[in-house]
Parts: sequence; structure tokens; C-alpha cells
Amino acid sequence: MEIRRLSASLGAEITDLRLPELSSSGAEEIRDLLHEHLVLFFPRQNLTQEQHVAFGQHFGELESHPNLKNAYLEHDQVFELAASRM
Repeated sequence: MEIRRLSASLGAEITDLRLPELSSSGAEEIRDLLHEHLVLFFPRQNLTQEQHVAFGQHFGELESHPNLKNAYLEHDQVFELAASRM
């Protein structure tokens, strides 16, 4: 796993890591990095819905959002967020 700080105040990019193969000790390391950098990016992962859920479960019980309609009927804990430029 390689970590690249993105700015002085927050953010890091994590590469050379396959999230679907993350171990419990790897999840602890990710948790520590999140506390240190506040925002983490994992480029080029291409996770399935099931893999997203499994990754999230490393960090606690997942919940669905009570007020948002979910496009993913299989996993109501998965939401797609998209940004657009104005």
C-alpha cells in the first residue's frame, strides 16, 4: 500500500491496495489513515455493489438512508453520488 498526501490540511490517495482483498489489519490501517488525513481516495478500484458493502462492513454496521430513494435495489446501503460542473 502506498500513501500520497494530497494537501497540507487533508486528503490522501491510497494506491497499490485491492479493497476486495482487505484484511482486518488492513482495515485498521485504513481507519488510522482516515483519522490522520480525514479524506481518503482509492483510485481505480471498480468495486461491485457487494464489494462496496463488504468494504464498508469493515468499519461498522451499515445503514440505509431513511430519506433518500436508492437506485440500487439489491443493496440499500449503497448510494451513487455524482458531481456535476455548473
